[in-house]
Amino acid sequence: MHKVFVHLIPVTCPSGYGSGFTLTSSVMMMGSVVLSDATATLEMCKSKCSARAACSGVNYAASENMCVLHEEVSTWYTRNDAWEWYSRNCA
Repeated sequence: MHKVFVHLIPVTCPSGYGSGFTLTSSVMMMGSVVLSDATATLEMCKSKCSARAACSGVNYAASENMCVLHEEVSTWYTRNDAWEWYSRNCA
């Protein structure tokens, strides 16, 4: 059995987060998961992230209406066409 160590990178925004997100297609980020649930829309998923001061971004799978919120992310990720990564923009 192999152990994998993932280095988490805190995302810092000196002035806090803004209201926008930046899309990276076909990526499932690894990191600390704050919330994972079935969400009706991408906009609802982003809204849940925006409501949390420490949320750095969301993974969303439209085919499953699945939303995953992250506080910290790693430099590791999985290429997966079903998922999209939306990193939260700094203010």
